[in-house]
Amino acid sequence: MSWVGRDRERGMSLIEVVVATSLMGAVVAVLGPAMISSFNAGRIVDNESRALDEVRVAIARIDRELRSASCIASPTAGSGGSTLAFTTMAGAAGAYDVTYSVSGGQLQRTTASGSQNIGNGLVVTSHEFSHAANPGQRASVDIALQVRFDASRDPRTVETTVTGRNAWEACP
Repeated sequence: MSWVGRDRERGMSLIEVVVATSLMGAVVAVLGPAMISSFNAGRIVDNESRALDEVRVAIARIDRELRSASCIASPTAGSGGSTLAFTTMAGAAGAYDVTYSVSGGQLQRTTASGSQNIGNGLVVTSHEFSHAANPGQRASVDIALQVRFDASRDPRTVETTVTGRNAWEACP
């Protein structure tokens, strides 16, 4: 047997290692920025998706409380604004006042027991809550919250209309 044949089967030569390393470096140089850009885009989409989910849950909570309201203090009928204030009807826990407001990119829920942030990444438009009172029909509140986490993208709007189960009155 020849020793030459065995030496060739032991591993890679220095030239093969240099060629493989050069090819790997070229691939990383070409595809690296695209991979980083893809990761950043994915992070932005994840943040926006989380914020949209958070706002959808907040709107469901507003919907549930507003349907049991006895009166709406703000906005007044026929107007809109960044604040929704109402009094719920007496239930097992008793009647209570609640205020939802959008400011500084956050949705705040305030009751007598305190205030809590229930939504982030909001764009303040000054017409997040609109109170429509049509003669002969039930009053309704339109809720339109805009979410944006990236300044280069347009905000996404989450909206709904809530019609009360009860005849809403103006709060005293």
